[in-house]
Amino acid sequence: MKKFFKKAVAMLAMLGLIGNAMPLSVSAVKYEPGDIDHDGYVTAADASFVHQYLCGLLSSANYNEYDVDQNLIVDHHDLEYINTIVLGKDGGTRRYYSRKYFCTMPAVTVPENPELNIYAGSTESRTYRRYSYKDKKELKAYTLTPSTATVNTGRTVVGTDERKQKTLNENTGIVHLTCNKHNGKTSVSTGFIVGDHVIATAAHCVYWNKEDEVTGNMHNEFYDNITIELYGKDGKLNGKKLTAVEAHIWEKYPEDKNAYVDYALITVEENLSELDCFQFDLGTAYNVNPTSYRAVPIYATGCPGHMEDESGKEKFNEILYTAEGRISDKSNVQLCFDVDVTKGQSGSPLYTITKNKLKSENKYGEEEITVLGICNKENVDLSVNYGCPITSYQIQFYKYNAYLNY
Repeated sequence: MKKFFKKAVAMLAMLGLIGNAMPLSVSAVKYEPGDIDHDGYVTAADASFVHQYLCGLLSSANYNEYDVDQNLIVDHHDLEYINTIVLGKDGGTRRYYSRKYFCTMPAVTVPENPELNIYAGSTESRTYRRYSYKDKKELKAYTLTPSTATVNTGRTVVGTDERKQKTLNENTGIVHLTCNKHNGKTSVSTGFIVGDHVIATAAHCVYWNKEDEVTGNMHNEFYDNITIELYGKDGKLNGKKLTAVEAHIWEKYPEDKNAYVDYALITVEENLSELDCFQFDLGTAYNVNPTSYRAVPIYATGCPGHMEDESGKEKFNEILYTAEGRISDKSNVQLCFDVDVTKGQSGSPLYTITKNKLKSENKYGEEEITVLGICNKENVDLSVNYGCPITSYQIQFYKYNAYLNY
């Protein structure tokens, strides 16, 4: 996957297209998915737009045209699909996959939602705060702009707890986070690897905004220390620890604690590729009717810090669990889902699994994982849980951020 993406970028660079092309304005004319420059053809020039979008450098009101394989998600598969078209090859048919029912299912395409189109083309700038674990102080903030365009409590298990311990490659892309509080207590949460030195998580996993249970003082600051531990394929801690360098959050947190604000990153000294860690791909899933996502299987893998034993007594846990559920609703500010998650799983990736089948093949290929959100918030009626949806802002923040130190 990663090699193909790099090859695609290299091909675009040879053609001198990256960074030079400018997308056309929205038109009432309906264009085919992939024909982003509206010239009537799907070409390498269109691939350059998708590449810029996947770098978080380009927002677009023509979101549906970026969804080349028409599975409601824009990710690296759409860039691959355009390149197969350019090369005259078969891009295949991509389907969602359910591990629970061992079957594939198609996306249900629906008309675009004009209201969400406006958001997709937003040119909002976002300013981020950052904290140095080495210097024990907050550093100068910075701002990212597309060229166009709380403490963990009360997480609920929805219905019967169907989480299963898995032996999966993506387990090696999950990290266990332990933050030290000023009163000597600790807070546990989850993160996931999105780059060689970058871990994604929720803002409240790295930033303390709560009254101290002992002193009664209100804390509104980054945690001083954080311990980051890696998992093996078996979902158990493998004994390896990472060296945290910085934590970054959007400056709107914690004044605004809505799900779409509650995201953060942590940089580490170690090169995670050299440690054979799984890296999660990010994709966006907005700009279509939210109800179309309700049949999509979605997964959460994380460390429920507290679980009940056979007697119903709560016990501490460090083992990873994966659960499958469905997206309940989808908007630009929150991703609602019925996946079972509990305390300790804040910061977990919310992801889909797809498989692709070429016309020349009789079966679907390997599983491909795309993260659509970050688990971070409960619903007050306890019927669903919330997450921060991945948009072009998060992609730029995590993947193409020039202000990261490690």
